[in-house]
Amino acid sequence: MHFKIIGQGIAGTVLSMQMEMKGIAHQVFNEPTLSSSSKVAAGLVNPIVLKRLRLVHEAAFFYEGLSDFYLSWEKKLGTPFFHSISIEHIFQSQAEQNAWLEKSANPAFSPFMGPVLQNAYMNVNAPFGMGQTKNTYWLDTTAMIEAYRHYLIKKGMYHDEVYAVASPHEKSSTIWCTGHLMQQQNIRENIFSPTKGELLIIKSDELQLQSILHGGIFILPLGHNLYKVGSTYAWDNLNDTPSQKGRDTLEAELQKIYRGNYKTVDHLAGVRPNIRDRKPIIGKWDDDYIFNGLGSRGVLLAPRLAHLFLDFLIMKKPLPEAYDVQRFT
Repeated sequence: MHFKIIGQGIAGTVLSMQMEMKGIAHQVFNEPTLSSSSKVAAGLVNPIVLKRLRLVHEAAFFYEGLSDFYLSWEKKLGTPFFHSISIEHIFQSQAEQNAWLEKSANPAFSPFMGPVLQNAYMNVNAPFGMGQTKNTYWLDTTAMIEAYRHYLIKKGMYHDEVYAVASPHEKSSTIWCTGHLMQQQNIRENIFSPTKGELLIIKSDELQLQSILHGGIFILPLGHNLYKVGSTYAWDNLNDTPSQKGRDTLEAELQKIYRGNYKTVDHLAGVRPNIRDRKPIIGKWDDDYIFNGLGSRGVLLAPRLAHLFLDFLIMKKPLPEAYDVQRFT
């Protein structure tokens, strides 16, 4: 059996990587100009929901083998894109600091929650200090996707089009990985609840961050005094066009935690393929398959979900009900 992956965002890329590792024949069809949340994804690998100090569902399961998977492909592609980096979460009150200390003593949280730090940044507003994460990462999604695209092209496995007619002698199955655009295909119900996200790229000689700063928004160091600032959530105007409202919101949130000078050098937008119940959708859909709806934590979820999906696809193992798209039928 031969498979066609439609879409090369985070979902399509990681699924193709897993199929390549398992020797499963497939081709990737993609239209780079189409809407994709991967273009503006933060790329954070963090199992803690910092606002509420709770663990992502099955966090330990999704962490299993995650760094080995990305590092092996980083080496194979010869492109650095997976970086170990801590997140410094700004406390808004003494109560938040106390909650951090309490949770970090819990064995389920202690692998990911580190010490409480005093604010060491001159122009950062953090009077109650900040909590530092452990075992968190940043994946440069653009670098990974582009490097893997070149890999596929060299192997003759990539096509710059979404709809390609199969050869009459080719027996192939289609796997849809097109994010929120799947709504335009054969999704029969209101499964998606997509959100538009916007972020800024700023330049500042004063910030000098070595970690990701989080306080309502995140500030992620990209090197060369550049920082990614994000992100917003909106349920209208679902397109990849940055808005003045989005920029105003980000700048207002940035000024709450950073009082120094900066220059905005870019403003980006994308649409997250969030699902109604906040969990991914994978499995059989009509005559095709679907691997989609990874949401804002796609880089954390994708490797293990792809493994589950391929066990279902090739070994006919049942999917966990929480992720099986059939829960909506």
